[in-house]
Amino acid sequence: MPAEELAHAAFTQGYHQAFLTAGFITLAAFLIATAAIRTRPEPVSKAIAPVPDPG
Repeated sequence: MPAEELAHAAFTQGYHQAFLTAGFITLAAFLIATAAIRTRPEPVSKAIAPVPDPG
């Protein structure tokens, strides 16, 4: 195999590994961010039952 073809193959393999690694890092960041996002808490007026009127 000529040196030029070897250099091209190594260059292509390097880009392949870099994009694959970047994809996994992006996926991991997405999963961590999704798990870390908190939902909005329920408003206090709905969370506490109304007090009955003694009247």
